[in-house]
Amino acid sequence: MSHLKLNLFECKNNTFKRNLILQGLKGSGKSVLCKHICNLISSRPYNAFYQYINCQNFMSKTSDTIHEQLKLVYQECLWYENTPCLVVLENIDLL
Repeated sequence: MSHLKLNLFECKNNTFKRNLILQGLKGSGKSVLCKHICNLISSRPYNAFYQYINCQNFMSKTSDTIHEQLKLVYQECLWYENTPCLVVLENIDLL
């Protein structure tokens, strides 16, 4: 877990400017890890903003609707200009 904390510090200092895809077998703890990271960065000293989105809720929607809803999420992240933001898309493979 100490290596994970080091990477979070690097994110805070804007040295990590990419997307991250977490993959693994079902039940390997990907969701638990993401939720733990969200809880860590939303508290001090980071005070980051995060959105945790389960893409299973989008299954019956059109691509235009999905696009608009995700656009709103990212616009909200832009509103938090000087705050680190994290968007977690759970079950994105269902889209």
